[in-house]
Amino acid sequence: MIYGNTFIQCTLIQRSTHLILTSAIWGSIIYLLLSISKNKYNFSCWDCNERSNIKSWVVVGIIAIVSIIITTILWGGLKPIKEFYSNGIVIWLFKNVYYLFEVGLILLTIVFGQRYGEIKFVSNNCNYIYFIIYINLLIIVKIIYLMYKGVNYIGRILIFNLFESKEDRNEFTKSIKGE
Repeated sequence: MIYGNTFIQCTLIQRSTHLILTSAIWGSIIYLLLSISKNKYNFSCWDCNERSNIKSWVVVGIIAIVSIIITTILWGGLKPIKEFYSNGIVIWLFKNVYYLFEVGLILLTIVFGQRYGEIKFVSNNCNYIYFIIYINLLIIVKIIYLMYKGVNYIGRILIFNLFESKEDRNEFTKSIKGE
């Protein structure tokens, strides 16, 4: 919700402002992370001595194709084209810049997670990123769950207090419990 409206209900200016500000914040975070890693820890994401083998690229290609197929089915067409027709060129462009920064943050999570695992466990033979992503997803899911429970609990208390009689409160409690 932005300004009490869903993203679609917002004006073009509001949606554009939201996408620009979010992209600018994420871009600043990406720049800050890259600068700190280079200057403070002497680690550059761009210095890579290893090349990926063909098997890895085939797996990446298969995952990309499956992802595109699933997204196309869920959206009822290619997502970029559907978004272009539903949002117009301005929002479509801003959303793609937004997606670019979002992908940048995800890639940095992968790169720094892998580097952390290599440093912490003193081994370059293991893909620590699977563990890091798993932990991140657990944390994110738990935060979302707790936020939902908190908002849901507060909402129930507010609604519960709207009822004045004990009989109404009992009826409301039974409806929540599904009795």
